[in-house]
Amino acid sequence: MVIRFPVKKCIFAQNYYLIHFMKKTMFLCAMLVMAIMASAQTKSLKASGISAEEMLPEGWTLLAHAENDINHDYIPDLVVIALPDNPENIETRDDGYQINKNEPVVAIYFGNGGVYELWDFAINVIEAADEFCSLDEVSATISAKGVVSIGYKMFHSAGSWEAPSHKLVYRYQNGGLYLIGYDNKIFNRATLEESYVSYNFLTHKKLMSASKNGVKTRRDIWENLSKKPLVKFGSYPLDDIYE
Repeated sequence: MVIRFPVKKCIFAQNYYLIHFMKKTMFLCAMLVMAIMASAQTKSLKASGISAEEMLPEGWTLLAHAENDINHDYIPDLVVIALPDNPENIETRDDGYQINKNEPVVAIYFGNGGVYELWDFAINVIEAADEFCSLDEVSATISAKGVVSIGYKMFHSAGSWEAPSHKLVYRYQNGGLYLIGYDNKIFNRATLEESYVSYNFLTHKKLMSASKNGVKTRRDIWENLSKKPLVKFGSYPLDDIYE
């Protein structure tokens, strides 16, 4: 025997429209959240502009920039280093301090008729900060011969007395920007000693030295590097270079 309870049409209709309204509201909220997340994730540097500041989307931080001729056409070019603000990679500590773990973006703009136009960019040139290590003293220079140098330091707030600094050197040739040198300095805040390693990918030489208070503590050591094709800007992982 099946017992059927009487259903009032008005109550059924109210419940039906209420459920329909709730589903629609939830769907719209979900779409709004996805749109906000997508907007945050798809932010990028502008394709053209007249200054480094103009290239940044809202919320991004300009870490460094430089202007000079890179591609040997006697027209000033532009290097921009910027820190994104993707909220997925920003953590807030218990004391309220925010750690931006986004990878910095290094962009190359070529000059064209008074406007800089985006030529290439990479996010694997500069290390990202984390809960133990902060990014510090980011720099960019372009020499009179068009050599691009990207430098930065990492400050360890815990777990290490070492303060490493890095410099990557690029040169434009054969239609591309190639890594021709890399320098790594490590300063020990406890012993005040500094170790230095320099790679020259043009001469295939590696120099290692050490000093304390500006005085060398050991003789320079030179080593030969294996001869390999130069690596293009942005086409390598950090582990292929950093030791």
